[in-house]
Amino acid sequence: MKDIEIKRQINALMTGLKNGIGKSNFVGIIIQMIGICKINSFQKEQVFELFQRALFEAEFAENLNHDYLAVYINQLNNNKKDTFELEQFEQVMFGLIQSPVIKMTEPENIDYEAIALADEAEYVLYEQEEDNAGDTGILDGSFWESQRPVTIAENLQAGFGNVQKPREEVLRTSYLIRENSGEEIPLNKEVFAIGKDAGSVDYVIYGNTTVSRKHAEIIKRGRHYFICDKGSTNKTYVEGKEIRPEEFVEIHNGTRIKISNEEFTFHL
Repeated sequence: MKDIEIKRQINALMTGLKNGIGKSNFVGIIIQMIGICKINSFQKEQVFELFQRALFEAEFAENLNHDYLAVYINQLNNNKKDTFELEQFEQVMFGLIQSPVIKMTEPENIDYEAIALADEAEYVLYEQEEDNAGDTGILDGSFWESQRPVTIAENLQAGFGNVQKPREEVLRTSYLIRENSGEEIPLNKEVFAIGKDAGSVDYVIYGNTTVSRKHAEIIKRGRHYFICDKGSTNKTYVEGKEIRPEEFVEIHNGTRIKISNEEFTFHL
């Protein structure tokens, strides 16, 4: 399968994660992504990053039970990029579906004609990039670093068709308290980054050289909140316990967090 066709399929599936989804739709799309990975022999690191990105890109329906996400997140946490076991991950995903027979349906509310038009335009640029800089297909590392699946939806919104642009929800009830100052920090984004680099984070910790540039992120998924260390030098702690880089750890009202030696309390 050509790289451009693989890219098109993945972008369409990622768009399908944007519609306020529940368990059956989310797991169904993930299983379709697994099939693409297996057919095209993706490398383990690319597989891991794809399914991590799927979690970040998904928009979950607010009124549904999303406890199944704990299983999904545990699978990511218990694997490393270079040792990701796709077969085991596939078995766990099938296990999340109660029925022994799974009806694989296309993601809803996707304008495939519009996607085709957008991808046709994108293909011209893709071919030009190949001429100028060699192979820049989906299996190239640059795709995983710079290609955002949301881009296709943004292109469609701009003129190729009628696709609802992912909404950015304003979170009014969650916040952090910085213990050394009493400052209240509203968590007003789905993914809220903390660190010392003003250009790459949402909350800057000034004057503390032990904090990394992009130290950690707090992520909202449905009604659940998680914290993730972004490979910091001096670590992130939840209730005094160090968490591993890129591990998703669920936090609750009153959870105490430490970013290096900076202490915070999470509130809902």
